[in-house]
Amino acid sequence: MNLLPVAHRELRVAARRDRTYYGRMLAAAVALGVLLLLRPWARLAGFSGGRETFVLLSILANGWCLIAGVYLTAEAISRERQDGTLGFLFLSHLTGWDVVLGKLAAHATQAFYGLLATMPILALPFLSGGVSAGEFWWAMLVLVNTLFFATSLGLMISAAGSEPRSTRNAATWVVLLCWVGLPALANALPVLGTPAAAAVWLPRLSPLTALGLNPAGPGGVNPGAAAALAISHLEAWLFLAAAAWLTARVWRERPPGRTGRRWWNWWRNFHLGSPRVRTARRRRLVERGAFYWLFARRRWKPVGPLALVGLALAALAIAWWGEGGAAPPLGVAMLLGFTLHVLLKFWIAGEAASVLVQHRREGTFELLLSTPLTVRDILSGQFRALRWQFGPAVLATALLTAAYPLMWSLLDPDWHRDTAEVAVPIALLAAAALVGDAWTLAWLATWRALAARRYQHAAGSAVFRALVLPWLVLIFLALGSMRGGFAMAIMLWVIVGFVSDLLWIVYSRDRLLRDFRAAAVGQLETSPPAGLPDEPKNPAAAK
Repeated sequence: MNLLPVAHRELRVAARRDRTYYGRMLAAAVALGVLLLLRPWARLAGFSGGRETFVLLSILANGWCLIAGVYLTAEAISRERQDGTLGFLFLSHLTGWDVVLGKLAAHATQAFYGLLATMPILALPFLSGGVSAGEFWWAMLVLVNTLFFATSLGLMISAAGSEPRSTRNAATWVVLLCWVGLPALANALPVLGTPAAAAVWLPRLSPLTALGLNPAGPGGVNPGAAAALAISHLEAWLFLAAAAWLTARVWRERPPGRTGRRWWNWWRNFHLGSPRVRTARRRRLVERGAFYWLFARRRWKPVGPLALVGLALAALAIAWWGEGGAAPPLGVAMLLGFTLHVLLKFWIAGEAASVLVQHRREGTFELLLSTPLTVRDILSGQFRALRWQFGPAVLATALLTAAYPLMWSLLDPDWHRDTAEVAVPIALLAAAALVGDAWTLAWLATWRALAARRYQHAAGSAVFRALVLPWLVLIFLALGSMRGGFAMAIMLWVIVGFVSDLLWIVYSRDRLLRDFRAAAVGQLETSPPAGLPDEPKNPAAAK
């Protein structure tokens, strides 16, 4: 009998996929591109050594480990439940640990390959000085532990849910809470008058804390750093144990009882409204477009993006209050603003792709295209629904981004006028870039959803084309024009960003209007996410 037979099977399947090999090449290329982008800016800021670059690269790698870990495992078990194949695994002698460890071995190996490919890139700042060998290897150990933490957390949430998209979204939010929320809450606890012990131990639950601690203390190993690493490692094993326990029990489909049906009816009425409300809302939405009604049936969808903006404002207010309220915290505002922009863009791409992929799988498009509805009617309903869901949040974020430097200049008397003259145009450009990127991602994700097999492939392809490719072009252009200084870098950012958005919108609109019917009924050849091959090219391997 083989040890961990599920792991054997999953690893053999992963070994036949070309993306297992191309993925680590992509990870190394992205890490090298980020390094090439950071080094010129570090020289402009006056940092000659490599410590600042190494610290920033390590933090980005830590975030990548968390996102990649939950991305690969958050639907590993929930998709088996949705397809009805999880129960077949337990017809044999397999246990919950066999299934969970098999999924962990297969999915974590792909992410670990990418992490190994980025380690030589992370060692390049070490050669510039300012980073000791102990700090470098400590960062590598923390990154491996963070990847284990993320994959275990993703498996636990995947075992608790039955809908892959819901489990992926829940895992992403929990990871962000663990990565950023726990340290921020620990910094706010002393201001609220809580005991000092809570403020000391709470950040150690986050996998980011061990990365920021020096492993070498005055008498040898720093006990705080070792404790933070041990706690996050113990959490990962607890997540795995919970995933194994849930997997061995949730595969049995039992009919809901009276209490379960009552809660289900309450949840349905909360999302869709009572039968009378649903009838009136359906009549009103269908008049504006049949496809718009399919998208906008859930009446609370716009609340989510607005709640995200509200959380960012609440975190900024807490940080401002913690500093005494003298002046708005610029560093915290920049971090929260960047995070809010990225999350909104990813959310728009995922939402635009998920609805179309779901309807294409269910055959809804074939029914819609047999009616008098035209392609323009369907696309009009799609973009009207996206504006309904994300329009208020994007507009509020853009206004806050543009107004924050003005508020800073009014509240901080020490802020020089020269700084305000530079910060205000940059904030206006960032607000305009948010609106342009959001609109571009909506068009690109809509088109890619008709050519991809899964919604995350479509969303990832749109993000790669609209956000990653322009930055890669900007890196190469900036390397050849660093003599122009800061003004030249900003001008290149504006030109590359807006030209890229315009070209992708025109391309996606043309493809949608021309090939929508062929793609909707499955007659258009599918392509893998981000241009990477997904199926083996070797005919022998395919057989």
